[in-house]
Amino acid sequence: MERLKVKVAVYMILLNKDGRVLFGRRSNTGWQDGKLSLPSGHVDPGELPTESAIRELEEEVDIAIKPEQIQIKHIAYRKDNYIDFYFLVRDWAGNPIIMEPSKCSELVWVDINITKDEFAPNVLLATKKALNGQGIFSEFTE
Repeated sequence: MERLKVKVAVYMILLNKDGRVLFGRRSNTGWQDGKLSLPSGHVDPGELPTESAIRELEEEVDIAIKPEQIQIKHIAYRKDNYIDFYFLVRDWAGNPIIMEPSKCSELVWVDINITKDEFAPNVLLATKKALNGQGIFSEFTE
């Protein structure tokens, strides 16, 4: 019997002082293109999720943070065999900018209480649960 191979991704919830969250519009990635999603990425072999979160924030939006500036808020398992870690970041220096224009067409600060069809569904639901204290774990079938 073949063992399950799991992929691991990290999502960073940058929450500003106005209570808004940074989302980017995905493009040319093959997953949820045209939808808004958090800065995110895969955990590389030999890398810890927190290390990946720090690396991805710098690569995607030019934000440098230290490990003590991130807090795990939610973990989600997707039926497509992904484990997603959602980290909250409240404190950082600088202003986010698009560092990968081939994968992101715009950055927007969003009030997550406003629900629109333009969000990657699992990302929006997990982000809301993370920020509203609705449990540490979710399972998504899509």
